[in-house]
Parts: sequence; structure tokens; C-alpha cells
Amino acid sequence: MLLFYIDESGTGLEDKQTPFFALAAVAIPADQWQSVDSRTTTLKRRLVSWAKPEDFEIKGRDLRRGEKLFKNLDWHTRLTAINDVAQLIADAPCRVFAVQVDKRDLLVGA
Repeated sequence: MLLFYIDESGTGLEDKQTPFFALAAVAIPADQWQSVDSRTTTLKRRLVSWAKPEDFEIKGRDLRRGEKLFKNLDWHTRLTAINDVAQLIADAPCRVFAVQVDKRDLLVGA
């Protein structure tokens, strides 16, 4: 059995500021989720030591821009964190699926 974590990026159909919407899923074998969760929790504790790991998500946008939880980190530290997240995903027993939709191609209200 596989467990999936699904998340979206982008905004709704009515938002004309950004034309794209993305949906991604990570599939993890059910018997391996605890190991992946443990590694993810360890990374979150290291990146944001003052917050409970279960109370936040690591957002790539925030890391890249130095916003919210990462606003006091310099670029080099944030870049290292981005690499650490990528390495965690590369090492995890998972598959990543993603789709990007150009909202301009959708028929709204049809």
C-alpha cells in the first residue's frame, strides 16, 4: 500500500495574476512512512529549532525569499536548507508526481 501527501501551488481560476496552477503528490510505501516522517521531523527541528515540527510546513517559496519562518536566515543558510530538503526527498523511498495547468486554457463556467 502507498500513502500520498498531496499539495497544490498557485491560486484559483479567477486570479489573473498567475496563470499557472500546480498539483504535486509524494507516494511513500506505508511500511516506510515512519522513517520518512522521522527524517523530516529531524530536518524541521534543525531548520526552525524554536518551533514544533508538527506546527509548520517547509515552504520552498519562504525559503527562497527569506520570508516567514526563514526571514532571519541569510541566503547561504537558506540555500543549504533548500539543498537539504532536496537531499531528503532524493534519499527517501518515494515517488514524486506533479502536474501543471495553464489556467488560461480552462473553460470557466462552461
